[in-house]
Amino acid sequence: MYKLIATDVDGTLANDFHNVDEDNIKAIQKAREYGIKVVLCSGRSPASLLGYEKKIGLDKPGNYGIGFNGAEVYETDTRNIIKTSSIPKEVGKKIVKIIRSLSDEIRIMFHPNTQSAIFDEELSEYFEKYSSGVEKIPVKRVLDEHITEDITSLYAIEERPLLEKLKAEVESKNLDSFEVFFALDNSLEFMPTNVNKATGIRALARHLGIEMHEIVTVGDNYNDIEMIKEAGLGVAVANAVPQIRNLAGFITRRNNNESALAEVVDMVIEENRKM
Repeated sequence: MYKLIATDVDGTLANDFHNVDEDNIKAIQKAREYGIKVVLCSGRSPASLLGYEKKIGLDKPGNYGIGFNGAEVYETDTRNIIKTSSIPKEVGKKIVKIIRSLSDEIRIMFHPNTQSAIFDEELSEYFEKYSSGVEKIPVKRVLDEHITEDITSLYAIEERPLLEKLKAEVESKNLDSFEVFFALDNSLEFMPTNVNKATGIRALARHLGIEMHEIVTVGDNYNDIEMIKEAGLGVAVANAVPQIRNLAGFITRRNNNESALAEVVDMVIEENRKM
């Protein structure tokens, strides 16, 4: 029997305007009535997820969230941290130095703890979009390249060909304490070693006494690969990238603009009835 649904937010639960529609909200409430926990599992920071959690009703006691692609697992009501991982600040400085040596065109964003900060000469459209949505998250403009804290995640944003060069350059340096992967076609993400959405879900599952085979994961993009592979049932929404669709055990008929999660909830409830 499935006891928990972990869903990605952008491109999965939320529509292209970064909103969660009423059908998905009602479906999440329905899942909870059937005893199924619903957890947001996103590359966003917990601060960025708070607005979604409040709108959906997942900010009450007994609810949990997973941010920074699995690096932070927390209680949504208290914001208490269950599990966290980070990249040492000295390693973060080296990453930024490599990026700047390759190109000044690459935009950089990093998260110290749950705040957002930017190394940039101007606030680009990307960061304006990041700070929009259900709840605006302030972004801090940083004019120098001094990382003063360990960081939870760092993003390099540019066109894919340049980011491919950056990925190869970084990997050639044999640095430790982090992994690098494409979260989106135009976003290269640096995360603490051995951290992804699946590791975050496993940490929460241990905390709750739930087995991985009792969990359904729902996603659309590259940073959802591990959780799609390791869950009891991995679900791809209709608009998912081909790699996710190929890995999924179920593909929705609806896309993220058509309340895809509501379809997933109905399917999970029906499957539970058969068990």
